[in-house]
Amino acid sequence: MSGEGFDVRIYCIRLDGSLEALMGADIGNFRGVVPNVGDTFAKLGLNDVYTFFSV
Repeated sequence: MSGEGFDVRIYCIRLDGSLEALMGADIGNFRGVVPNVGDTFAKLGLNDVYTFFSV
């Protein structure tokens, strides 16, 4: 489903209120389902450790 015409961008709100970009990808990366409020996003980090974020 690549090429839908827009990207999905996910940010983390830091304690000081600033934004930290976590990822930006074509909607095809999410298999056409945009993350919504209440969803949980998991990001694979160093040493194969996941960090979980609430949307």
